[in-house]
Amino acid sequence: MLSEKEQAIVEGGLQAEALLDNPTFVTIMQGLSLQCFEAFIASIPPDSLGRENTYNLFRGLQAIEEELRGRISAKDEITRRLDDALDDDQD
Repeated sequence: MLSEKEQAIVEGGLQAEALLDNPTFVTIMQGLSLQCFEAFIASIPPDSLGRENTYNLFRGLQAIEEELRGRISAKDEITRRLDDALDDDQD
């Protein structure tokens, strides 16, 4: 049986999985990342503030994806542990 905290983690992981499986979300994230790359390439080296802002936006997009993947990983760990416990009970 899962605790309330584990249930919340599993639910969050399922929601994160749904986002990363959503073509619209993926397209938006890829589009924003491409825009950051294009803005960085188009900027001039002396524009350190503009380049830094673009870099920070790109890192923020990466952080969102990493957070979603981390939630999926936590969900997978809980479900794997639960499956193992169920297998042990059946033996």
